[in-house]
Amino acid sequence: MGLVVFVTGAAGFIGQAFVVELLKRGVLETGGGFPRSIEALVLADLVEDIPVVKGYEEEERLVRRGGVDIREEGAFAALLDEYVDDEDALSVFHLGGIASGDGERDDRGADLALDINFLGTRAVMTALRDWNRRTGIQSRFVFTSTNAVFGPTETITDDSKVMPRTSYGTAKAMCELLINDWSRRGFLDGRCTRMPAVIPRTTPNASAASAWSEVIAKPYDGVTADLSVPMETLLPVISIFRMMDNLIRLHNIPDEVLGDDRVVVMPALPISLAEAAAEVEAVFKQRGRPVPIPVASYEEDPQVARIVKDWPPQHAVSRAFELGWGVDRSVAEIITLFIENRTALP
Repeated sequence: MGLVVFVTGAAGFIGQAFVVELLKRGVLETGGGFPRSIEALVLADLVEDIPVVKGYEEEERLVRRGGVDIREEGAFAALLDEYVDDEDALSVFHLGGIASGDGERDDRGADLALDINFLGTRAVMTALRDWNRRTGIQSRFVFTSTNAVFGPTETITDDSKVMPRTSYGTAKAMCELLINDWSRRGFLDGRCTRMPAVIPRTTPNASAASAWSEVIAKPYDGVTADLSVPMETLLPVISIFRMMDNLIRLHNIPDEVLGDDRVVVMPALPISLAEAAAEVEAVFKQRGRPVPIPVASYEEDPQVARIVKDWPPQHAVSRAFELGWGVDRSVAEIITLFIENRTALP
């Protein structure tokens, strides 16, 4: 009996980086807490031409690619039938979905958020529920939620009220409730984490928090970062590397340790764009890298600014630390990690 791992949204920045991390590790813990080698890694997205992972050509033999629109009835179930035997252990990391900005762009945004981020997630979960019933094996489902589920408040805690101010956050909150309920009923072993802004992304997306990536990634490429959010804006962030480690830790937590509350708030480091820009200049100079002048410029996008201002600026959680998760210690550490590991990112 092998372990088959699915990654949805595998063509996106986080998806591609996470696939590299899984290939690097080669094992995950499943029921009973025992390490199990990954026998197959299925990359699922709307497109099938997800690139070969550089430096992992040998491990590429484990990789399968499946083009799928998870909203289509039976589409994800068909992928399971194609790639998973009834005796296999099965884990799914559901990273696919639209970004926060897409859910607010126009009147269609609310429908997109509902159709893709909620109904698409429900379709994946339904396929897993039916597979579990047929095989008698409990699959593990890991979902990435967001701090956008919280309403306007000063500090995020483990017990902060869920009151999203975007369609994106609303759809994610609905998914959280469904995961808790279906895990309670034994339909699947679900767990999810409310993620802060993950930085730095090297490819653009429609996230309202993209400025916190651009302020690092653009100067790395030698150009000034053109930002659409006021420089003094504070936002909790986490490096892509720390986030991936925490996500794997979430997967590996024994079912009984999570109990009835399947949602864990991921730790984060609150930083302002001004602080990030200053640290970029300092770290780049220290490492002998050229620094664009200025590091960043600002021209407000009212819609993006409206979304971000409703996101809590401070972070004070404890449950994740009790579970052994980590957080970046400083902006300088995030920038240094990025410089030293840039080739491992898409």
